[in-house]
Amino acid sequence: MPLTREFRMFVRDGEVLCCAPYWGEGLYEGAVPPAGAFSDVMRRVQSRFFTMDVARRRDGAWMIVELGDGQVAGLPPGVDAVEFYRMLMAGTPAQT
Repeated sequence: MPLTREFRMFVRDGEVLCCAPYWGEGLYEGAVPPAGAFSDVMRRVQSRFFTMDVARRRDGAWMIVELGDGQVAGLPPGVDAVEFYRMLMAGTPAQT
């Protein structure tokens, strides 16, 4: 299966709490979703906590792949679970 440059964002109250590469393998080559690219959509989702999976298209644009219920979504490889839950409890957004 070809791996895409896909990222999982955990969003709380319309702000990105954590953004990490979705796949443990694959070449990401420094590709990171631009800050604020999906902020308009995030504010319109009527949930306090959810995930948004986004991927980079071949033409370089970013697209939303899926929205999910944050409480059942898994953490991507490389995300420190203890630090993630500390941020979640503290209400402090993480750097992307």
